Amino acid sequence: MKTRNNLKYVIVLMCALCSNMAWAGENDRKFDVADNGERINFKKGYEITTSDINAAIDEINNKYGVAPLVIDITQYSDRIKSGADFVSAKGRKFGESVDEDVLDIALEEARNSSKIAPNCIIYLSEKSASYTDAKNVVVMETRQCENFVVTDRYPVKVPYAFKANKALYERDKGLNDVAVEQALTSHWGTLCLPYPISNNSGDVVFYQLTGTHDKYMEFVQMAPDAVVPANTPVIYKRIKGCSSMISIEEADVEVPMNTNCETKPGNATEDWKFIGTLDTKVFCGKNYNKNGQNIKNPGNAVFVNRTETDIYYFRQDTFTRLSESGKVTILPYRAYFVRNSETSGNGSGVSNYSIVTTDEEGATDITALIDNNTEAGGKIYDLNGRRVMKPVKGSLYIVDGKKKIY
Repeated sequence: MKTRNNLKYVIVLMCALCSNMAWAGENDRKFDVADNGERINFKKGYEITTSDINAAIDEINNKYGVAPLVIDITQYSDRIKSGADFVSAKGRKFGESVDEDVLDIALEEARNSSKIAPNCIIYLSEKSASYTDAKNVVVMETRQCENFVVTDRYPVKVPYAFKANKALYERDKGLNDVAVEQALTSHWGTLCLPYPISNNSGDVVFYQLTGTHDKYMEFVQMAPDAVVPANTPVIYKRIKGCSSMISIEEADVEVPMNTNCETKPGNATEDWKFIGTLDTKVFCGKNYNKNGQNIKNPGNAVFVNRTETDIYYFRQDTFTRLSESGKVTILPYRAYFVRNSETSGNGSGVSNYSIVTTDEEGATDITALIDNNTEAGGKIYDLNGRRVMKPVKGSLYIVDGKKKIY
């Protein structure tokens, strides 16, 4: 009888061990991923090595084909350590007692190798404070980031709010493609940033949407002490001329949580919306690639039917309408306009719609609409946006979106 009891005990113990082994196998990973590979979450209760960090980043790159936007190491209760067998890419070998310095090297190597996105935010516990001087690193106990740098054209996600001692954004820095050349020949543009910005920059002046009307959308220059809230779109005008680079730097700003790159419409109405971007948006007309004339795949593009919705954007100082066969890419930290064609009357008044900007002295600048289905080609409009067939000598008109005196 005793033998049977012992045998029963052994069988139960073995079952328990097998159960624990199965559980350990399923939960053996020190990290998990979310948001289609955009986020790495390291789990609590594991000892982390630099190899673990690199393995997680490599897995996301290989499996999802993306560079992580968030690395979360805030759940650690123990110090971050390295195994004695790990050798970094720099050839340095670590012993078992190495702590957060290992993390410095792992993340720095990841940044330099472009394995993590330029705007990737790394959340650490207070115990990893030695890494807090690097850019886009947040210490969660204090919710502080020493240096928040937003790189143009790359998206950003903010799963936990924090305060940035310094926040910096520079537009078109170090790029030489056609889009940049176009941007550098434009006085006007749109801007939407994930942190609050003041209207006291030496590079630009901001204009805020104040209302929409039958013939025009009105933007008014903001006061010098005004603050643009985070994730809110504005129009800007370059102060130093169209060739100047734009640099927006702030100190001691609150960066709100934003997990889905959401923005706040600028004074939206039932007919019009002014929408900022923190990630890339692609819009195509309903006839885009209908006959195979466009080779490039639009990817995750939104197809637009003009009878329901119209998309508008700035193109070299010109208020431009997306054509039925066209495609437009709105890069991060810009903004675009959406018109509800159904509530606006299915296209009525669109051909002579304009943007009006008013500065502090009351002067008005008008940007007339160009319809991409029929390029401007020297068409002439008066200051109310009406087509002019016979211009009067000495009068001021809008030609191809620019003011001209005949």
